[in-house]
Amino acid sequence: MKKTTVMTAILALAVFNSGTLAEDMVIEEVVVTAQKREQRLQDVPVAVTALTAETIETSGIRETADLTRASASLTYGRGPTPNSAAFRVRGIGTNVISVGLESSVAAVIDGVAQAQPGQALTNLLDIDQVEVLRGPQSTLFGKNASAGLLNIITKSPTEEFEGYIGTTLTDDGEQRLSAVLSGPVTQAFGYRVAAYSRNYDGWAENLFTGERINGSDEEGVRAKLAWQSSDALDVLFTGHHYKDDNNCCSLSHRELDSSTRLLGIAPVTETNPRTITRQGEGNGDSEIDIEPESLAVDSGANLRITWSLGDFDLTSISSYNDWENDTRSDLDFSPDPLLLRLPSFLLSDIPVSERSSGLVSNSKTDSKFITQELRLSSPVGTRFDYMLGLYYASADTTQRAERNFTPAAYLAESDTESKAFFGQVTWRLLETTQLTLGARYNDEQISVNFSDLQTGERYLGQDSEDRWLGKLSLQHFLNNGTMIFASAANGYKGQGYDISQSFNQRTADNPVGAESSRSFEVGIKGMMFDRRLQLDLVGFYTEYEDYQAQNTEVIDDQPVLVVTNVGQLETKGIEIDANVLIGRALRLTSSIARIEANIQDYPNADCYRNQTLLQGCRPLAADPNRFAQDLSGKPLNNSPDWKVTLGVQYFRPHESLPFDSFVNINYQWQDEVNFDLKQNPGAIQNGYGILNLSAGILENSSGRYQMTLFVNNVFNQDYAAAIIDLSALYLGDTAYMQLLPRNASRYSGLRFRYSF
Repeated sequence: MKKTTVMTAILALAVFNSGTLAEDMVIEEVVVTAQKREQRLQDVPVAVTALTAETIETSGIRETADLTRASASLTYGRGPTPNSAAFRVRGIGTNVISVGLESSVAAVIDGVAQAQPGQALTNLLDIDQVEVLRGPQSTLFGKNASAGLLNIITKSPTEEFEGYIGTTLTDDGEQRLSAVLSGPVTQAFGYRVAAYSRNYDGWAENLFTGERINGSDEEGVRAKLAWQSSDALDVLFTGHHYKDDNNCCSLSHRELDSSTRLLGIAPVTETNPRTITRQGEGNGDSEIDIEPESLAVDSGANLRITWSLGDFDLTSISSYNDWENDTRSDLDFSPDPLLLRLPSFLLSDIPVSERSSGLVSNSKTDSKFITQELRLSSPVGTRFDYMLGLYYASADTTQRAERNFTPAAYLAESDTESKAFFGQVTWRLLETTQLTLGARYNDEQISVNFSDLQTGERYLGQDSEDRWLGKLSLQHFLNNGTMIFASAANGYKGQGYDISQSFNQRTADNPVGAESSRSFEVGIKGMMFDRRLQLDLVGFYTEYEDYQAQNTEVIDDQPVLVVTNVGQLETKGIEIDANVLIGRALRLTSSIARIEANIQDYPNADCYRNQTLLQGCRPLAADPNRFAQDLSGKPLNNSPDWKVTLGVQYFRPHESLPFDSFVNINYQWQDEVNFDLKQNPGAIQNGYGILNLSAGILENSSGRYQMTLFVNNVFNQDYAAAIIDLSALYLGDTAYMQLLPRNASRYSGLRFRYSF
């Protein structure tokens, strides 16, 4: 924080000494669709951070995970597989790996919700705008937006021919190529095609083979076709196909007792001889014989039709999506042929061809998702304007998984069918004051068909639930155009099945309960100093009931992720977003969040491994053989109290040269977090700051070419995206694993783009 303050002060002083304020410089208006219709950002009574295409470019945002660079209330947790990664908003979010459950932060791409968390982790190719909606958004966007929403909008066909070719090369081996073509075919028909290819060897090393890991080979294409047959009818078809073949992400040893034995039988000095000397907080390298494998294929299409019925608009959005993900994971985190150390009678159920390996898990997931939304919007500007809508969604997800030690294999099908109707009306009480009321009725049926392929047992379950949701907001516009607002809303995340190797009839009969929230906000949004300062300030308080949380347990000597309901949470805080124009060519942006996310009621939570009586682990009075701790009043895991993002964009024209130059600075800081819901002190990541720099040139006549040099994590600050206690694999001895993301070490590169 001290570095941040000093840097900001120096930059501001330099700017004010360099010249006077430009009379013709103003912050441009941003239009958002946070309420499913186009509105000025400053007129929307919603806490939203809008990132335009320009902001995405200057901040070096290339993937959805990079969005945390621009929004202080947004954090990101990465897991070993694509579907175990998830966003958090205001400290709330669930990294749920189970295909029968959803994240608390929804992702919507071009108006279509994504069924699985892994689908949202896409390259941000040819993006028009990203909106980060903070707080419950269930009234307009549905059941899996209890904490917030990412609204991603891609670019549409243009009336004139245009396109570009871009490439990225980095010093750690990344090669990326992208291309876009857009234009008209006839006066009524247009197209846009965006494609990319990415090859990256990875940011970590497998100490056993010496090869790079945590890399990927990716390719994708998105095509849009627009047809406007008349002034009253617009049709937009979008199709996409993405493929990601990667070996990410392998956990590395953070702390390992060198005197312990893996599974109590194999000395770690033999199973992981290189790890013993490499382990530590900055260690991102693994030592494994089975590298992680993940092949994800995402294909889909959606059709958006808008009819103008006089002053009213009728919109239909139909979509189909098929997401497949095959994964393979090393579960003993060593290259040792561990099974050969076991007595032969324990290997009777394991094929001979697999007896020389370690512990391995494989899974294959196929999720098919269809949606249909129909909504009617009235004209804006009258005393009353409203929106009415119907929504239907059906998800059919199949997963087959197996492991070789304590052999287990299952085939599970999880189905979800949701029906809803929703509406929102705005009443202009006065010329400067308006009241908005929204409501949604959601009805959902879930079912599961689980077959244990080892025992032949079959477990069936089904359940249904309906819920009323709503939102109320009051806003008032001051004489200078500043808007103040207050709102109340409730959110909802549906129940679901925790599908894993430990699934049985009890879990089929008792799905993980629905998560609900109640939120209150007050805020102010305004443009000041002749539109050179944009300031948004929001205070909020939110309560969560039956929060769905995921923990790592070791069952039958295998690490298993288990989902449970936490009694009650609350999160409260203040968010500040500021955008300042200083001088003729300098822009400062900042996002600051002070958030307290605490568990309010969880008296009988599980103890963390080796937790003592003095540390709060006690026997239960009702069952002395079971030990528990009281987490009431404890902070929520993976939720920093403070997070700050700062951006500086400097643009300098050169009249005597064929190009102009620019410099961009992005800095993020957050304080410490504990990754373990159980408050394990070994899972704490201390506070850290990351500085990213870029500089380049842009042709000044028509902007045809742009070249950018960039350095990410300038000070080479290491940090973990996840810390997991796996001491149970070592019979209780110290063993912490971690995942260091790519940006936990410095790397640099060159981006070049040619437009036509």
